[in-house]
This record gives sequence, C-alpha cells and structure tokens, in this order.
Amino acid sequence: MTLPGMTGEFADRVVEQRASADGAFKTLADLLDRRVLSQDVFRGLFEQITVRSDVFTVESLGVSGSGIQRRILAVIDRGSDPARILYWYQTP
Repeated sequence: MTLPGMTGEFADRVVEQRASADGAFKTLADLLDRRVLSQDVFRGLFEQITVRSDVFTVESLGVSGSGIQRRILAVIDRGSDPARILYWYQTP
C-alpha cells in the first residue's frame, strides 16, 4: 500500500493472485498478464517491485551493551524444507 499509485483494490488483487492456482508471480509481466495491475500503475511501480525469490540475503547487526558490534550476513534458501543456509559470514 505504500507504493505510489497502489490502491487497496490492487493490493487485494496481488494477494488473491499469489494464493490462486497460478501461484507466485514468476515475472513482473505476470502482473499485467493476470490483469492484477493497470498499465499506468505498473509503469509507475516497475522500478520499485520484484518477483518473489526463494533465495535471499539476511544481514543482522548486533551491538553489545559495551558497544561491541558483530555483523552476520547469510544467504538462505527457503525453497527447501527445512530452509537451508547456503552461506554465512560473521565480521570479526
């Protein structure tokens, strides 16, 4: 709803289509092909949206009470059951 031009109606369509038999959007063009967004709204959002991926990056920063910081970066695949950590790195 915070995206420019997004309305409650369009947001509901996105959620309904993801839950439908067609499933998750595989390309941005699916938003037009399935008539989820109008062409005008799509043009305004094109550079701000992406399709769902099963692999994503998580970055976490922890700070102790004394100010010591540690950053962890992990690449996670949620497409497997259970989800798998493909790679992780902790800063010294």
